[in-house]
Amino acid sequence: MKLYVNGQDISRITVGSVDTESLITRQVETELFLSVIHAFVTERARSYDNLESIYAVVGPGSATALRCTLSILQTIHFVEGIPLFAVEKNPDEADEATIARAIVDAQPVDTLVPLYQHSPRITISNKDVLGRIT
Repeated sequence: MKLYVNGQDISRITVGSVDTESLITRQVETELFLSVIHAFVTERARSYDNLESIYAVVGPGSATALRCTLSILQTIHFVEGIPLFAVEKNPDEADEATIARAIVDAQPVDTLVPLYQHSPRITISNKDVLGRIT
């Protein structure tokens, strides 16, 4: 089975099979992304040994969601030796369209690099060295 995972959103993950385009979407927090992926793989492919490849949506999306999702998939790739494919997905594009495009365009990668939706928003502290508001 060729696994497809879209974890662009901080409160939603989509997991599916590229072969059959059967997708499930779960409204869960990022802490549960691994359990959703694991449940899908063990239910559909029976084990990680039966995965041929992983198609990962690398963004653009939420920094937290992408860091969690891509770390999980990168770990599965490292432990199991499953080929990785990075896929960009526009927020308004359906996952089915992304899968169809990924089958044709995606190239194998060694490392998944996230594409964040926004640049970092780092603020300057308004406290002095003693922690007092200035």
